[in-house]
Amino acid sequence: MPNSLHLDAGARRWSLSRRVGAEFATSWRAARPDGGYRHRDLAADPLPHITEGWTELCDLVLAEGLPPLERLGELVRTPAQRTAWAIVEPLLDELLAADVVLIGTPMYNFSIRPR
Repeated sequence: MPNSLHLDAGARRWSLSRRVGAEFATSWRAARPDGGYRHRDLAADPLPHITEGWTELCDLVLAEGLPPLERLGELVRTPAQRTAWAIVEPLLDELLAADVVLIGTPMYNFSIRPR
């Protein structure tokens, strides 16, 4: 069974990026009625800010030479790292379970304009 993870990051509930993403998700789900679908609205339910414990985990992963994903939890040592891992682990599981990742993100200004 194929799985899809749909991330929406736009602050506007009726933005173009949300409409395009919703159209893709609807089409994907219709073509795969037996598939799994997970929608995460990052504007309505934002993730916490990255903490020092989170960055320490990243440093440990790099120091270990990018160990297998199933071993990442073994690197956790401090309370701050445990707190960060409690947030990261389910997100990582969600991502790894997805065969397709749809990211709906806005481009508010469409470009950078010189003054």
